[in-house]
Amino acid sequence: MGTKHYLCTNYFCEIMKKIFKAFKYLSFILVLIFFSACKNKENSELKKYTLNGRTQGTYYHIVYYAPEDKWCIKNNWQTSSQIKKGIDSILIKIDNSISLWNPQSLLNKINDNQTNVMNIILKENFLAAEKISKLTDGNFDISLGALIEAHGFAAKERKKLSKQEIDSMMLYVGYEKLRLEEGKLIKQYPQTKIDFNAIAQGYTTDQISNYLKRNNINQHIVDVGGEVFASGKKPDGQQWRVAIEEPSKDMYAEREYNSFIKLENKSIVTSGNYRKYIEEVGAMNVMFKINGEIITPMLSGSILPGITRKSIIQILKDEGAKVSERLISVDELIDALEKGELKEGWGCGTAAVVSPIGQLYYNGKTYTINDNKIGETTQKLYDTLTGIQWGRIPDTRGWVYPVK
Repeated sequence: MGTKHYLCTNYFCEIMKKIFKAFKYLSFILVLIFFSACKNKENSELKKYTLNGRTQGTYYHIVYYAPEDKWCIKNNWQTSSQIKKGIDSILIKIDNSISLWNPQSLLNKINDNQTNVMNIILKENFLAAEKISKLTDGNFDISLGALIEAHGFAAKERKKLSKQEIDSMMLYVGYEKLRLEEGKLIKQYPQTKIDFNAIAQGYTTDQISNYLKRNNINQHIVDVGGEVFASGKKPDGQQWRVAIEEPSKDMYAEREYNSFIKLENKSIVTSGNYRKYIEEVGAMNVMFKINGEIITPMLSGSILPGITRKSIIQILKDEGAKVSERLISVDELIDALEKGELKEGWGCGTAAVVSPIGQLYYNGKTYTINDNKIGETTQKLYDTLTGIQWGRIPDTRGWVYPVK
């Protein structure tokens, strides 16, 4: 009996073990199916949100996936409008702190020696820059602001500096000439100017990404002026793809891509000076009136001289207008438009003479110039040129020749 009982017990135990094991595997499969279903359901309910705009003299582009607003409200999550409001707040705070494009920013006030009190944003960027400067033996240096400004790299008129001019400004350059002291930024020389542009956009990208993650939005990509960070994967399981464009001097040429970079919880930094500057409108030379100054791209290999352009510049100068022939970037133009400083723009050519520019389309957004109406200067130039051509206005410059 003992032996039979022992065999029976072993047999029963083996059966129970198999049943338990089968049940365990079945449970595991059911759990996998359940979570897979939940995941698929969750992903199917995710909605794609896109935000675009301008900050720090450049653009930003954000794509993220999150549940629809109804679900967010029900589950006490931030809605899309609240997320946008939060991102706008971050951008404004950073712009007011370290942007050189904002005349009232804290950084500009420090550069102008109006104050030396730092806020947390400026302090974090200063400490990060100082660390990089030490790691690179000073090859990275935020104290080059005055030299950068003098060269005209910030979309202003370019200037070739002499060795003497450079040497005189280099006396005030050097990250070791800056220090933090009880929440204040102490400059050894008042002439020293700080430029955070090398890290400010990357800092902004990180701040926006961290904000999205704090709000349970882990599938997103953030691009601020070419500083890109991709978090997680897209809902379909694919990695984020960033296109690297083939450089081209022709702003209107069809875009060609050199390569595609796949990103997942990684960042990439891109930079280039192509497709940045305005050259022509259609086949015509282009001019803009900003703060009373007439700006037109300087002649180059891709911008050819035109008799109408030359005539207009002469008329404007004869009337005492300030005319600058220099590079003008799209960023500078949009910045002036948003500040109300861009009053009008026009194209000029042999056939059209003068044609007003009513709208500018850039990065998926349309910008309207002068309410899409002809400007005062544009109208006056048109009347003057056609008046000389048709004899309604005396030709005092010897432009008209009789044909016999």
